[in-house]
Amino acid sequence: MQSLTSKLVSIIPQKGKRNYYKLIFNSGDIFSVSKDVLVSNNIQTGQDLSSENLLKIQREVLLIEIKNKVLNLLKYRDRSKKELETQLYHKGYKKSDIKHVINELEIKGLINDEKFARQLALHLINVKMLGRIAVVNKFRKHAIDFNLLNQILDELYSKFKPNMLIKKLVEKKFKSNLPDIRRNKKLLNFLKNKGFGWAEISDALNDF
Repeated sequence: MQSLTSKLVSIIPQKGKRNYYKLIFNSGDIFSVSKDVLVSNNIQTGQDLSSENLLKIQREVLLIEIKNKVLNLLKYRDRSKKELETQLYHKGYKKSDIKHVINELEIKGLINDEKFARQLALHLINVKMLGRIAVVNKFRKHAIDFNLLNQILDELYSKFKPNMLIKKLVEKKFKSNLPDIRRNKKLLNFLKNKGFGWAEISDALNDF
């Protein structure tokens, strides 16, 4: 089947979008491309572009658009691959295009699930003072490798001992007025909701 061609009749800067240009063809089609795409494809006025070339250029523009959205999200905080995939998919992008961009940024070190997991786990344990059960639940939506997550949690809980976290939580909740904590069901439920197991709670409370 013969490829269709279109002649590029005009290239004009796009208003309100820096470093973007409108490509106007004799067919009446108009495409918006970045300066990078314009240069990398050596696009010039008067050029005849095949339908295959136009599809290639359109996909390149789309991948750059996805990449810019990812980089904008990463400006505020690190994110897991799964979190980024979910957000971009809900914006209407194809999974294959999303994975292509994420893989590229992962190779460049801009996306790193291990670094993300360590930072989030440290915050949940040291600042939020959560037990392992609660921390693992917080990570479910991020689809972090199970063995990697366990290794990170083992390291952090060896530094921030569960019994010390529980003591801090009890002291913070009751200040200096400590009741008979082993009989306080409200406190026990509070510690369970914080993600600590009964053995950890029992050992910590026995130390009081």
